[in-house]
Amino acid sequence: MFPEIGKDHPEKPVIIRRALAFAAMLKAMTDTTNSVRTRSYLIEEGELIVGNVPLGSVGLGKEFPRYMTVEERRLASVTSRDEESMFGHNSPDFQRVLQKGLKGIIEYSQERMSFLEIELNHRLGRIGGGLRKKLQFYESVIICCEAVIEYAHDFAALANEMVFTEKNPTRKAELLQIADICKKVPENAADTFHEALQSIWFVHLALHSTLDFVSLGRLDQIIQPYYEKSLAENLITRDKAIELLECFLIKGAGRLNMTPEFLLQQDHLDFGTGLGTSPVFLDQVASANNFLQNLVLGGQTREGLDATNDCTYLILEASGNAGVPTPTVVVRLHARSPQALLDKAADTLKRGNAGLPIIYNDESIVQAFEMDKIPRAEALDYVVDGCWEPILNGKSDWTFGMVNLLTAMECALNGGALLSNNPSLLKGQKKSYGTKSFSEMKHFDELLDALKFHIGFFTDMVGLGIFKFYTIDASVTPTPFFSALLGDCLVKGIDKTWGGADYILGGIISTAAPNCANALMSIKKYVFDEKKYSPEQVIFALKKGFKDKDASIQADLEKMQADFIKSPKYGNDIEEVDALMRWLMDQCYKAAQKTKLLCERIFLSKPDENDIDRIDSLRNLAGYSGCSMKEQFGENFDIHFTTGSGTFGQYVAMGWGVAASADGRNSNAPIAPNCSPVSGTVNNGIGHIFSSIKKLDLGRFAAGVMTDICLDSTHSESDISRLLRSFVSNGGSLMSVSVADVITIQQVKALCDEVRAGKRQPSELNQYSWLSVRVGGWNAPFITFSADQQSDYINRIIRSR
Repeated sequence: MFPEIGKDHPEKPVIIRRALAFAAMLKAMTDTTNSVRTRSYLIEEGELIVGNVPLGSVGLGKEFPRYMTVEERRLASVTSRDEESMFGHNSPDFQRVLQKGLKGIIEYSQERMSFLEIELNHRLGRIGGGLRKKLQFYESVIICCEAVIEYAHDFAALANEMVFTEKNPTRKAELLQIADICKKVPENAADTFHEALQSIWFVHLALHSTLDFVSLGRLDQIIQPYYEKSLAENLITRDKAIELLECFLIKGAGRLNMTPEFLLQQDHLDFGTGLGTSPVFLDQVASANNFLQNLVLGGQTREGLDATNDCTYLILEASGNAGVPTPTVVVRLHARSPQALLDKAADTLKRGNAGLPIIYNDESIVQAFEMDKIPRAEALDYVVDGCWEPILNGKSDWTFGMVNLLTAMECALNGGALLSNNPSLLKGQKKSYGTKSFSEMKHFDELLDALKFHIGFFTDMVGLGIFKFYTIDASVTPTPFFSALLGDCLVKGIDKTWGGADYILGGIISTAAPNCANALMSIKKYVFDEKKYSPEQVIFALKKGFKDKDASIQADLEKMQADFIKSPKYGNDIEEVDALMRWLMDQCYKAAQKTKLLCERIFLSKPDENDIDRIDSLRNLAGYSGCSMKEQFGENFDIHFTTGSGTFGQYVAMGWGVAASADGRNSNAPIAPNCSPVSGTVNNGIGHIFSSIKKLDLGRFAAGVMTDICLDSTHSESDISRLLRSFVSNGGSLMSVSVADVITIQQVKALCDEVRAGKRQPSELNQYSWLSVRVGGWNAPFITFSADQQSDYINRIIRSR
């Protein structure tokens, strides 16, 4: 299906080989022979937005032309990188395409190449490689842009072909319009609402088809001028605009996997498909419907005014009508958001059956970005990456790492080792530096001190890894087409992987914070305050996972676990445990600030001759041997560390290999989804969850702190609207709200269990494909969840009173 680009062109720079692979992928997608199997080159009946993204997702990967050489692939084994190591998680500047067209980008790139070639031929230009790299970048941009234009023209030709066989005059007129639009955009600037949506879709499609899973930005702000213009010129009606938006959203959901029956055949992940410098480790089934595509509505303008417009409501209406779980629709709220917006968001949540929109609180996020030294105008213009982390609109590159607080807790209790029950490991697998063992601790504060140390250790590991990521990325996964649509990369002639983005954000995300807070509460209560259990008894129970073959020992373990389960839990407005949750969040934030200072000294500083040997030695210890990264990537190179808390959809996988914890959780069991109260522990209603959240001071966490709320369908639209307003006023950060009937959910879960047991056919699940809820980092049909995720969701449902 694909040419062997790495084999055929080993002499070409990797960025050009990547561009050739990009073009080969789009060409293969409009090949009529391929389309018999892939269904990538067709226009479905009634479609008004055309073009098809081939199957593929975060969990399943995607077929893509191989452009690395054999030598590169062998060397990349040590950093777990290959062609599928594209990170995505960003948002392009779609307005650049709408206003100039890809032809404008091509013409600009050609002009820059002409200028650079003159410079390169000048005697001074020959002394450096910078000009050659810029030429390679612009050449790659042109290859990619021309490929997207050709792809659009192929669909224009297809639409024209279909006109001749179409009998319905209305559909014939639609096909003629589609052909005209595809011939015009995205090559040229868009003029109408329909052209704008089609142009955006072609760009989004091209990126997603070539492994760059990116988001759709502030869609209402982008398309509002085109809606106003088309409305004024009588080219469109409100109802027609909604229909076009429904078509747009449905196209975004075209890759949904509605049955587990064919997942194995679609598994294209390999060793190099990682989100960093480690081999991939994720729950592939849970991620099978994760496409990393969000669109953002509402919020504020760059000047701080309310940004709600006509298209905000039109997209919400279309989302509620279409009922598809992807693209993920996000609504940004703030203290001055109009009540009509909250009511419309509540209406969409209630009737859409998709768990959308997701709610973001500008009051927390904007403040947090400013604390991380992001200019206010950029902070006010924030968008969302592929899961839920806030990023900067068409300006930032983003990567992240995660710290599992239960792992840090194991190390705090066990002297830097995990709580393993394997006697061959003696104390346990050594994961961090040694600290005082739990049995030696006389006061609860000693445990907090040890936990603080290990949180810092793992945070340093993540932060150092984020900086090292940038020393590798350019050698494997440059992304010239996306870079042409990102900030000043095009002007500078620098790919984002070469440090070209205006801002680089490095997220340090903590997980299992609610579990950890609850575990601390149990230990404080039963070990240090009431002295019901000794440290040795607790360590024994956790290592054994609360299970033992001896009946008398098992009885004691069950009593301890029962005590831990009934201990006060975060999310119920209980001061003592909420204070421990606040302490944990404080430590995570402070650790990231300390890590930032360490990384700046190691990777960015330019030591004088008296200090150069020491800095070189420290860089070697960090696995980096070279000059200041400012010399490599430019004087403005920096990584803004943003902090957050959550799990995305990996809360089941993040519990694998984690010992039992003192909140009563069994070994290997799921951790709390995102930064939500642990499933089944909310006893006092939503208001108390918000009261607990208010104590955390979330206006520091620019990477977001996600809370998932699951409501029974008996909650009314007015209930939900009040909930949204309360979330903002109580200082929340990010919130998902899923609304579903408890009885229906339980019936679907029972049917899924029978399908998994081979007692029923997978096709019987199709009748429930309309029911979608939040996974953790994205939304997906409930029938596609794993058994653990389905049970966890049911345990989280809050019933109306």
